[in-house]
Amino acid sequence: MLNIGADHYGANKIFLEVARHLKNHGFSPIVVLPNKGPLVHDIESFDIPVTIMNLAVLRRKYFGIIGIFNRLFFFFWSFWKLRTIIKDNSIDLIYSNSIGIFVGFVLARTMRKKHIWHLHEIVLNRWLRQFLGFLLHQSPGKIIAVSNAVKVNWESYIKDKSRILVINNGIDQPKDLSCKSTLRDELLIPKEMVLIGMIGRVSTWKGQDYFLHIAKEISEEFGDVRFVMVGDVYPGNEYLYDDLARLKTSLGITHLVHDLGFRKDISNILNALDIFVSPSTLPDPFPTVILEAMGHSLPVVATDHGGVPEMIVNGKSGILIPWNDPVKAKKIIKPLIVDKNIRASLGRNARNRVLTNFSKETFDFKIVRIFSETLEKG
Repeated sequence: MLNIGADHYGANKIFLEVARHLKNHGFSPIVVLPNKGPLVHDIESFDIPVTIMNLAVLRRKYFGIIGIFNRLFFFFWSFWKLRTIIKDNSIDLIYSNSIGIFVGFVLARTMRKKHIWHLHEIVLNRWLRQFLGFLLHQSPGKIIAVSNAVKVNWESYIKDKSRILVINNGIDQPKDLSCKSTLRDELLIPKEMVLIGMIGRVSTWKGQDYFLHIAKEISEEFGDVRFVMVGDVYPGNEYLYDDLARLKTSLGITHLVHDLGFRKDISNILNALDIFVSPSTLPDPFPTVILEAMGHSLPVVATDHGGVPEMIVNGKSGILIPWNDPVKAKKIIKPLIVDKNIRASLGRNARNRVLTNFSKETFDFKIVRIFSETLEKG
């Protein structure tokens, strides 16, 4: 099992779920991660062995001459290291959890092993999409897309359309929502004050800057609203923090926005919020954090692209907003700020929808079935 990272974000959370499901159903997974991180301990707690190895993960920072040579070097280095692991452990199937890992499919082809590629990405760059699409076309085995939006992004490159299947993410949902959050006490925010928050790794497209522009628009009409941002940057992108700090200052909302960085107590944070916002400015394939917010009976406000419209029913279990118009977004969010009954109704519908359509049990069943069927076909 090959993964792109070792932190507690998005696709890595799903990777942990897949590894746990497989272990619980009699498989013997061996995990390889590109770096150390909290995911290592989580996986090892299931008695699953973990190896740390540079997997030549394709990232934006390597899009240059030096970066390409760097990726090629580690691609061949990891190829031979993984080849030894596969031989020594009599591996039957290779699982690659991201379009950014392609050493797995090359190993599968050259060693005649079965392969499952789990896609969490929507790529808009034409040349990069064509390159990765070519790799998908050449890869053996099944391809899992986390949403229909992801499937549409890649299916034109896959001759046999039956190879690509949509399996929506599914995660554990809180059973008891009555636990009192400590966040408001921590931040000295009164319980009657509306608290709006977002959670996500800080990046150029996850929408932290858009969230701040929306906060500015809301603050000009409502003085009794506060905002929370949760998430850290990928190592090497610390400059994004500085950019956001300068933006808050220029907008004059520094005193209204609490930037908490990385937090482990996500359930505690969600329990404190009145409204959850997912403000991605580029299509988000299937943001798992939305499922978490819905499971906490929160009204979700999310930008209308990517896999998001497959997650929430606009006006019933969430609200869709444009990804480039903070003024219009504020007008759409306004009814939720002024009427707690609307918030409660959307929140109830959101929880019902996620429990019915995106449960861990459904995800577990579909994942185990595709692994079992792949192995059984000989």
